[in-house]
Amino acid sequence: MKRMKKIALLAAGAMLLAAQSQASGLVKANCAGCHKSDGRTIWGTIVPGSQTGSSLAVSTGSKVWKVVYDDNSELDNFLSARDLRDDKAVAVEFSRRGPGRVYAEEISYKPGYHFHTLDNIVTMAEVSKVLEKSPEEGHYMIVDARGIDNFIEGHLPNAVNIPYYRLLEFKDRLPKDKTTRVIAYCRGFT
Repeated sequence: MKRMKKIALLAAGAMLLAAQSQASGLVKANCAGCHKSDGRTIWGTIVPGSQTGSSLAVSTGSKVWKVVYDDNSELDNFLSARDLRDDKAVAVEFSRRGPGRVYAEEISYKPGYHFHTLDNIVTMAEVSKVLEKSPEEGHYMIVDARGIDNFIEGHLPNAVNIPYYRLLEFKDRLPKDKTTRVIAYCRGFT
């Protein structure tokens, strides 16, 4: 019984932290399905045209954060915010430098996924044909790589939810037979 109370308290604490993060303008609504702020991370998108060699603005929907960075800031896979596109999804680990102004300890962004050849892309017509058979008959697996909230809202028949950001946790859901065709989908090529 004590263990269940501890688990309930931990869960309540996690939900409170997530709610506070959104309420304090640290997590953009469409990021909140996948990401939770620890109070030191902003999850949002770059405000168009705000990128300079030492700053950028990040919108979380309810708030716009002025983010400054320098040579001591860790920039993951880019040299300057000028290299990033408008409205690009970013995460900023920060320390505060005044109201609505933060110093970036680290800035990372969600890279686009690139397909090596068009052979890797399945058309909707092909998916419809695959879905005419059961996964066992058709020797396939449909993977919904979106977050659980999106999966609950609706998904393809027989789809298995394996959010892309938790793939390592749920890799046991993938087929053991390596010849099984795996068709994955999300909200786009981002």
